[in-house]
Amino acid sequence: MLGEAFDRAAAIAQLPISADAEEIADIIAQALRKGTISLESAWCLLNVDVQRQPDLAAMVLKAAEGKKEGRFHGAVFGISPLYVTSICQEHCVYCNFRVENKHTAVTRLRLSPEQLGEEVDFLVNRHGLRVVELVYSSDPRCDVSAIADHIRSAADILERAGGGIVGINAAPFAVDEYRQLKEAGLNFAVLWQETYHRQRYQELHPIQTPKADYQRRVTAFDRMIQAGIRNVGLGVLSGLAPWREEWLTLMAHEQYLQETYGVEAAVLGVPRLKPAKGALVQTTEYTPSDQEYLLAIAVHNLFSPGTVPFVNTRERWALCTEAVRGGGAIFTFNCATIPGGYTQGTKGYQFPTGDFPAAEYVPKLRAEGLSPVMKWTFEGIRDGTW
Repeated sequence: MLGEAFDRAAAIAQLPISADAEEIADIIAQALRKGTISLESAWCLLNVDVQRQPDLAAMVLKAAEGKKEGRFHGAVFGISPLYVTSICQEHCVYCNFRVENKHTAVTRLRLSPEQLGEEVDFLVNRHGLRVVELVYSSDPRCDVSAIADHIRSAADILERAGGGIVGINAAPFAVDEYRQLKEAGLNFAVLWQETYHRQRYQELHPIQTPKADYQRRVTAFDRMIQAGIRNVGLGVLSGLAPWREEWLTLMAHEQYLQETYGVEAAVLGVPRLKPAKGALVQTTEYTPSDQEYLLAIAVHNLFSPGTVPFVNTRERWALCTEAVRGGGAIFTFNCATIPGGYTQGTKGYQFPTGDFPAAEYVPKLRAEGLSPVMKWTFEGIRDGTW
């Protein structure tokens, strides 16, 4: 049961921690020997103090980099988000799209079929991307039938360009609805829980709208898998609640899916809370520092080395390249977090980001010793053919 997995994570978080050099070395040896680490070991690593124990933190990062390099040989996998709508019925206090925000750094827009096609064409035919993530706010008019049409449209453009895959980042659906999306050509689905801390979740979603239903959101992955979608992505928005407990519970959630369905998470979402005009919550005491953020990703890489972190342009370039050392990560190019941000001249954002145009930043990644791959599948990532 999922609740039991969360209870186990909560119990582990109460264990005494003794993250000394010998113990860290033993955990790393275990990761190299067994291919993974336990939740207890992950909790130990998450509690390395990056300021007081920089050598131990560096040891964890180096081990994770080596593990990724051995499996992926520096390959990173290109992706672009394509926002379909910024019309939202939710009240998430950390988001610029919240329904009360009428005029601050946001343009309300739902792409027409023609506009959607132009946005996909921009990414695919002008910038060489072959993996597109369709991103949705909680727009009542973007129901499952509409999203299925969007998937078919994007898949058709990709097919005419030589092939590619389409995924979604959208609100939770029922099993039959996920099945409908899969039949339309959906290859992957990602959904960030935002926070696993139930009380904090309710505080951040104060109005009883669909997203305020914690249980419906956290069980969405069960329904994805039951509908036949095997490529699923989990994540938290680091900064909404104590980050160490969040990452531990995230890993417990992944372990539950593995044990229940035999499905390893394909994607790890790694967004950090960033200030956004129009959001009521700008910063919190819970947000990990840069080095803590890198440590959390590294610990997860040791826990689940086959899962690819989704490195996004919320972060500055140098931190992104540090996060993908060794390879085995999805890397965001050409990032606009507003519908029509690529071809329609739309102004605004859900949250501020860098852009990283593919033509400019692919060579920069190569200069960092990394190998960008634009045409790939999750099946290829699993079997090493990309």
